[in-house]
Amino acid sequence: MKQAFGRIDVVDLFRGQSPRHGDLSPSDYAKEKRLTVLVGLDFGTCSTKVAFRIMPDDRVWVLTWGHGIIGYPECGLPSTVASDGGSLLFGAEAERLAGSGKAVTVRSMKRCFLCSLGAAGECSLPQKPCTQRGPARAFAFPSGSGVQWIAAAELVSLYMGHVIDTATEHIRNAIGGRPKITFIYNAAAPVALLRDEDVQTFDRMLLGAYVVSGVTRERGAAASLVEQARDVWRHTKMPPPERKVTWCFGEEDAALSSLAADPGREPGMYCMLDVGAGTTSLSFFFLPPSHDESASYFDSRTLDHGCDDLDGILAERILTRKGGRKPSKRIYSRLLQSIRLAKQAALPPAERERLGMRRGDLERATSTWLERIDQEYWHGWGRGWAKYKRREKWEELRVVLVGGGGALLARRSRAFILERDGYWPMPQSYLRFNLPSYAAPEPGGTEHKTDDGMLMQVAIGLARPGPDIVHFYRPHEVSDYPRAATYEYPTRDALGYGDK
Repeated sequence: MKQAFGRIDVVDLFRGQSPRHGDLSPSDYAKEKRLTVLVGLDFGTCSTKVAFRIMPDDRVWVLTWGHGIIGYPECGLPSTVASDGGSLLFGAEAERLAGSGKAVTVRSMKRCFLCSLGAAGECSLPQKPCTQRGPARAFAFPSGSGVQWIAAAELVSLYMGHVIDTATEHIRNAIGGRPKITFIYNAAAPVALLRDEDVQTFDRMLLGAYVVSGVTRERGAAASLVEQARDVWRHTKMPPPERKVTWCFGEEDAALSSLAADPGREPGMYCMLDVGAGTTSLSFFFLPPSHDESASYFDSRTLDHGCDDLDGILAERILTRKGGRKPSKRIYSRLLQSIRLAKQAALPPAERERLGMRRGDLERATSTWLERIDQEYWHGWGRGWAKYKRREKWEELRVVLVGGGGALLARRSRAFILERDGYWPMPQSYLRFNLPSYAAPEPGGTEHKTDDGMLMQVAIGLARPGPDIVHFYRPHEVSDYPRAATYEYPTRDALGYGDK
């Protein structure tokens, strides 16, 4: 196996294409009497992305928030909740309050929710220990003269309620007029990490967010807001399928849908690498030439590690240099946030130097992370080959980079898949998921940037479900394939390539 990571060229997936602009606007539907709007909600560990489609049109619009917060893309609403004893604030307002240094702040709450379901790894977040791992995980927020404890599931539901309320109002204003609009909300869940009962819990969380979306608009103290929400939740039951307006889908399915729906995509075998703040997933699948044919999964795996863990490694390195003294939760939270901004090159050089990061720190921390991705790639490909041994389908394997961590990999342009004793196939190309031709920022919104497509892929797929995916190789089924199995990897010699 090669010992060093080589340089790679990362190009746009949809080369020669750009999103269409100006030919259609949400306001063109203002005179309609009834509309159905499909809203894709990608609840991310760092930020939440939203896309929407007015059915039956196939155009997808990307919501931009205009918050202007450094370190967060305009297409992402910070996944942050904060309170200084006054109102419980969400999203951009919470991040601004957190910047004052006087608030109790919870970021990366998705990992906390997964932890409450027993689906998260070792916690490196500043709010640890909240109370304890598992269902009892909760957070203490100042409220009036006392403290209000809020469970992780409740906190996530309140935050998502804020997202639903804000996005719905945003979309209504974009359409204008007075049509009667039926909204359907699709959210993504990391189903590969969850048991069936946990997916149902995720589904109930989303329904809970929908029914309290109006409550989160009120600027009340944490205690009164949570009391109102709990009263609503107690009287809410899961509706029958024909009356549901909230749905949960696998993140892998949504990401595949957004890729498969674009007319400019190439048929063939793909490996999609989605690197988020809290999780990293790899999916191997085949896209047929025709959109009418089924796409096929051959392996899908989700790791409970992401860019948050990379920040934790860098924080420990910095603290060790400064004597190893353990800081308070608030100081540690600010340190992690500064590291995240430095990693994105959003901090000026003087602040990076004051932070204590040295040249080579990110390189060394990333190398360990890339080795884990490389190992999981070869395990996943081995399982895929064990099911589908057709060389001609695998020999043009493409790796598609998705997510904020994928954007970091694309910018660093380092090969993270290493050749192992001549094993085949090595990736033939590394592609960056840019906005497909059917998606564009909403009219009047911020113009898209290079990384926006990588961040928006899941939300776009949720707003526009793609082609049929065959059921015998779905992510939750391929994950049951023996993880410790020994695979007969084909070598280049065995496949007739020799030393070429």
